[in-house]
Amino acid sequence: MALAAIFFCGLSLLQTTSLLWFLVSFEGLLLVSLYLLRISAKADRAEEAALEMLVWALASSFGLLFAFGWLFSTGCWGFGDLQTTSTPTFVFLVAVLALAVKVPMWPAFSWLVRAHVEASVEFSILLSGFIIKVGAWGIFQLLTWGAPAPVSLFLGALSVLSMSVATLRLLAQRDLKRMVAYMTIIETNWLVLCLSCGSAPFTHVAFFLMAVHGFTTALGFLFVEALGRRFHTRDWTQISGLYVSSPLLWALSLALLLLLVGFPGTPLFFAKVLFLTLLYPLAPALAVYVSLLFLVVIPLLLFRVWVSM
Repeated sequence: MALAAIFFCGLSLLQTTSLLWFLVSFEGLLLVSLYLLRISAKADRAEEAALEMLVWALASSFGLLFAFGWLFSTGCWGFGDLQTTSTPTFVFLVAVLALAVKVPMWPAFSWLVRAHVEASVEFSILLSGFIIKVGAWGIFQLLTWGAPAPVSLFLGALSVLSMSVATLRLLAQRDLKRMVAYMTIIETNWLVLCLSCGSAPFTHVAFFLMAVHGFTTALGFLFVEALGRRFHTRDWTQISGLYVSSPLLWALSLALLLLLVGFPGTPLFFAKVLFLTLLYPLAPALAVYVSLLFLVVIPLLLFRVWVSM
């Protein structure tokens, strides 16, 4: 029943042009997500994770209720009406920030990381592969249907900050599942950065990333689950001799590493090349900075972890 509710709410969010129905479906998806987290978790600490997720979900709901309530009071009931209704910039900003909690963007990282750590692998795959995409889809809708340029600039700056903070936190992680969670945050904020750029080629990259991220993240969580069952730990500093003890897992770890770093020929490689090619004429300094993150810092970090195993 819960999975059917998620499918129904998700399909409604993708298809509706009604602000009211979007809000109802969004809230329904939040409630079902909290329920699934609670019943799928394997430890008592899941209650704390669910509580933190609830707090951030309430903050997100409050922001959307405020923004959409303002729009309803002005006679704006559909996304299409945003182009013909004079809406203050701060209303768009509040709505975008509310949706950013679901991506998640900084500072709302903690709920996603804790949810991944405490939940089952099935819920982690569902959360990263589908549920958190709802925030990005809502942001895309608002940007497409009339959000002013300052909102796009703010989103772009916040996504770069979020990727930077997530990368710094990734450097300090020893739990492999937390590392996959932070990789999820980096890639979803990259997706939002693409959406904030506005043009059709960037939007195509964003939707390509949605599909690729769902695939690579699922593989990441499945690999960590298999590794945890084999060694009874997710701490990569406690795992060694993987090639000798389990050659198949070692081969899978190499394939996953190549996928995550965007090795030439992999889907993320083409996404990075296209994105950086489009970004460099617009913002050369930002393109160089993002290149350092994507092509140097993150690959070296992941390679260090892989070599240690």
